[in-house]
Amino acid sequence: MSDGVIGLIGVLVGGVITSGTTFTMEYFTQHKEAFHLAHAFRGGVGALLDIVEHRQYLRVVEWKIQEAKRGATSPLMIKVRRDYLALFSKNVDRIGLLEPELAKKLPTFYTYVNSLLEDIDTMNELDWGKFSSDTIVMFLDEFRKLLVKTIALGEEIQTMIERRYTSPWPRFPRPWTI
Repeated sequence: MSDGVIGLIGVLVGGVITSGTTFTMEYFTQHKEAFHLAHAFRGGVGALLDIVEHRQYLRVVEWKIQEAKRGATSPLMIKVRRDYLALFSKNVDRIGLLEPELAKKLPTFYTYVNSLLEDIDTMNELDWGKFSSDTIVMFLDEFRKLLVKTIALGEEIQTMIERRYTSPWPRFPRPWTI
């Protein structure tokens, strides 16, 4: 073989090794970043679920619905003074690193949370005495339904992250499962 052919083979082998190494390192880096991002969201979603459970918001809303059914028109007053969407807002551009199903569910969850917060703001601004108890029951029941749906989605997200993101090391596909 001529020196030119040997040199060309050396360049090609070196290029393949360099490309393969670069691709592998990028793959590991992205997986590690996705792992940490997923667990940050697991913590954030978990914290919101814990707050809702600890403060018994669902029970309070159900109690207010029962009160309204008996004719009471007293308001449901919840004060929200902090930004509970900051984690999502600061990482929305990185959601694409996550698995597609999780990347779809996280914005849905945070949109539901934002809607609940908007409803709370609206409830705090309303003059509840101007509404019939039937209207209040309807409003509170819709709020309760969205709260239940949000809790269920948050729990589903928690489970997805626990199952899929078990290690910062990527799982390679097994040839027999493809």
